[in-house]
Amino acid sequence: MQIAGLLGIQLEHSEEIPGKTPAFDRVFLTVSSTTDPLLAEVVKSTRRFFEMGPKDERVEVVYGAGKPQHGQIRLLTRTMLGVLGQIAYQIDVPQEDIDSGRTLPKIILVGRNTKPTVFVHVSNERPHLSFVSIKYNNKFYYISDTDFPSKLGFTMLQILMELSKTTKNPGAVLTIPVNG
Repeated sequence: MQIAGLLGIQLEHSEEIPGKTPAFDRVFLTVSSTTDPLLAEVVKSTRRFFEMGPKDERVEVVYGAGKPQHGQIRLLTRTMLGVLGQIAYQIDVPQEDIDSGRTLPKIILVGRNTKPTVFVHVSNERPHLSFVSIKYNNKFYYISDTDFPSKLGFTMLQILMELSKTTKNPGAVLTIPVNG
């Protein structure tokens, strides 16, 4: 089964041309063709989902709504803080922490998709089969190694966190005098 190179996300940085254009970044999505019949159906579905042409392999990802130009797809995305909040709302939290006021219960999803994107379990014991885990307040929070959708969601979250990092310098710093 051929998986490597089937799907790619690429960030391209264009340098500033003094007096003409500022520096800017562009993001491209690549959905490569394959001869594997199972993956070919995934490629077809992915291209259809993003409203790509059946032969389109690379499109620019543009933020916003509306009709995209040929060779582009438009996405309205959440902020990274919004994504992390959505996952945090769905964490399986201990009843004792809810009762003590330490936290609120997880939010129960409604609609078509009622399974959390990343299912985070909690246990008093160290998990035996965990993809990732952390000990916090004498409890272990973890993603099960047998939960492929959660492992994929967590991995995608890690990739998005890396892509969201910026090396741009902050803009103007504003100083506000107080008591003066």
